[in-house]
Amino acid sequence: MDDQRRQKLAATVAALLAKAASSEFEDEARLFEAKAMELMARYQIEEAELRRPDQVEFGVVEIDVSHFGNAQTGAAHVVWGVYKLFGGFAVVQTVDRRMSMRVSATDDVHAIARPLVDHLMGQMMADIVRDRPRSRKSYSVGWFGRMYERLEAAHTETYAEVGALVPTTDAAERHYVERYGRTARHSLRVDQRDYQAGGVRGSQADLGQSRVANTRRALRAGGDGGGRR
Repeated sequence: MDDQRRQKLAATVAALLAKAASSEFEDEARLFEAKAMELMARYQIEEAELRRPDQVEFGVVEIDVSHFGNAQTGAAHVVWGVYKLFGGFAVVQTVDRRMSMRVSATDDVHAIARPLVDHLMGQMMADIVRDRPRSRKSYSVGWFGRMYERLEAAHTETYAEVGALVPTTDAAERHYVERYGRTARHSLRVDQRDYQAGGVRGSQADLGQSRVANTRRALRAGGDGGGRR
């Protein structure tokens, strides 16, 4: 879908929600709201797109992962994956083989995602120290892959339980591209033995269920904030 059509759809949704809010008739308000939600789900329109650009405030932070040494690739994946689930957009920056993540997200997303990132990366490093893999890079990427599968499933289930839309990264990515330009893709080779060993540990990682529960409570209290089902 081109940007012009998407903007028109977002405007239509915003108008329907405005009518729902201003209607004096409950049945009419529900009809307008239901139609708006249908369009948002069908075309993956985020709540942020319903507001003017100057009303959506994204912040960019740098998260250094170079101190993870040979496991910094896995740590970078953790940052990318967690922020992606909550609607943020993260890009790896490499200087002299030292990695950091440049992350575009709203303050609300940063507040939710960053503690979970720290929680998961601490576990990943503890597993690496315990298992002493030959390739920390391969192990950490395998750890992330299995952990992320579980985290994504739990995350989707949480939103489904309250009938909310799962956040998308569209708005955060647009903000990033406008500021820094488009990003390039990178290939990655891993040692299968260490990758699989990391995956075994990742399947046992604590996903921070208290944080998932907090997300569920926030959704029930304040709505979903837009996304895809």
